[in-house]
Amino acid sequence: MKLRVLFGVAGLALVITASAQTALIKKLDRYSSIVSQESDLIPASRKEQLTSLADMIISANLKDGNSSLIFTDETNSGVSQIAQAFLQASIAKKGLAKVNIFSAGNTESAIDKQAIELLKSAGFSIECNTNFKKNPHYLLNYSWSENRIMLFSKKMDNFQIPATNLIVVSLDGNSVNDSPAINNKQSIPYGVVNETTLKEIAREMFFIAEKVQNNQLLSHQQ
Repeated sequence: MKLRVLFGVAGLALVITASAQTALIKKLDRYSSIVSQESDLIPASRKEQLTSLADMIISANLKDGNSSLIFTDETNSGVSQIAQAFLQASIAKKGLAKVNIFSAGNTESAIDKQAIELLKSAGFSIECNTNFKKNPHYLLNYSWSENRIMLFSKKMDNFQIPATNLIVVSLDGNSVNDSPAINNKQSIPYGVVNETTLKEIAREMFFIAEKVQNNQLLSHQQ
């Protein structure tokens, strides 16, 4: 089945509209295969939170035909960017449809260079757009057959963020302010940006994608 891809403004969000699996960049595929098999390292209480988030995505897809999920932290400079990249890669690898992924913060900053280096170490291909000095923009590849996504620090009120039916996921433990755009919210805090946190995020993003995939496969069988 051919995979049709639509890019949002400035390449911020990817919409997968056909249930065909995407081949990841070889190094990233190896990394993802390892973390995908480490779900036993996720604590039971954490699995409950992640499963709840997967259920929100499934419910939104059933109700609205698609889901829009945004990862947030204070400056949108570290863990929220990493989570966006890995959930994007995981839904593509598993051939999931109708999922839009974003990230944002309460303030606009610049992406932590360590976060970029960690994503590269996991296998993502990343180029920096040097036209943006104070807030660098990075073009990220997770598959040579797909369009790139643009990562940069942005606030929740950025015009590229959907104005309705958002699933908001706080990654720094801060409460998310109520907004008409928010349909559901969840909190799954992470620690500082380092290699351990990178692997934890990757492991949990693939866990979420697998839960959504299992539901999709079950729906097709019924």
